[in-house]
Amino acid sequence: MTEPTPGGEQSSAERPSDELVSADAGGPADSLVAADAGGPADSMVVGRERAGMFGVHDDGDTSGFGGLRLPAYAPAPAERPYGGWFDDFADELLAAMAEREIPGTAIRQVTVDRGEITLYV
Repeated sequence: MTEPTPGGEQSSAERPSDELVSADAGGPADSLVAADAGGPADSMVVGRERAGMFGVHDDGDTSGFGGLRLPAYAPAPAERPYGGWFDDFADELLAAMAEREIPGTAIRQVTVDRGEITLYV
């Protein structure tokens, strides 16, 4: 009998982002997100920690799951190509930011999850 091997990170695990997404176009003026953004938001975790199984916040949880603690869900950062219309939107956003002299590093992370794109500014 073979021993089971552990899998990768769970979907609800906190995932700090060491390297962030950059556009295919290349240069620093064309990058949507900084490779090293620095600052207090280096490890972005969105959402909130969940406690218990059924949302009971006092002694009313008789299910036995009251001590269950799950970390905040944080989808992993996306990489280009994002797919669908997201790439067109990202290109137009970059052009508008460059037109107004806003650096691409203003966007800290891009996440595509469940058919939605989220930009962390």
